[in-house]
Parts: sequence; C-alpha cells; structure tokens
Amino acid sequence: MVAAARGKPDSSQSTPHPLVRVFLLSVLLLLFTLLPSFPLRADSYWNADYDSLHYALRQQRPDLARLHTLVHLLDVTELTDARLRSEALPLLDELLVLNGQLQEFND
Repeated sequence: MVAAARGKPDSSQSTPHPLVRVFLLSVLLLLFTLLPSFPLRADSYWNADYDSLHYALRQQRPDLARLHTLVHLLDVTELTDARLRSEALPLLDELLVLNGQLQEFND
C-alpha cells in the first residue's frame, strides 16, 4: 500500500511483458496448426500397409497383440497375388493356433 502511494506498482500485481504474451500466443497457435498433421497411433495402425504390419508382427511377443496383428495383416493381404497368398498360409496357421489358445475370436 505504501508503494502504491508513492506511485510505484505493487509487485504482487505485476503483469507479464507484452512480448511474453505474444510469444506464448504464437507457440500455442503453432501447436494447434501442427496438431492435425500428426496421425493418431490407432489411426496409423489401421492404415498401415502390408510390409509395416509384417515388420510389426516380427517384433511382437505378447500373444494377444500378435493375434490382433495377424488378423489385421491377413485382412489387408491381397489374395489375388500368388506370392502373398502363399505367404498368408503360415500366418493363417499361426492365427488358428493362437486363437485356439486364447479363444479371442470364437464368437
């Protein structure tokens, strides 16, 4: 109160510098413009191509995750191509064995 009486601003009511406000506003604006360009993880999984799914399958160890990736991989496999059709047979065998153990897709 004494400081206000002398014409000095009270330090407890200080406001940020205008350049700080502009900087923070521009950073927020930049984040909001870049946010839509990053695909969501689930989105990128369902839009993955055959090679990416095949690579992901080799990396997965938990049976349930492996089972779901096998289902998705076989779903996107182009069965009109003879090479892919022959590569799909061992994957289908593995899917049947894993599903027999986990009983995930029996309904």
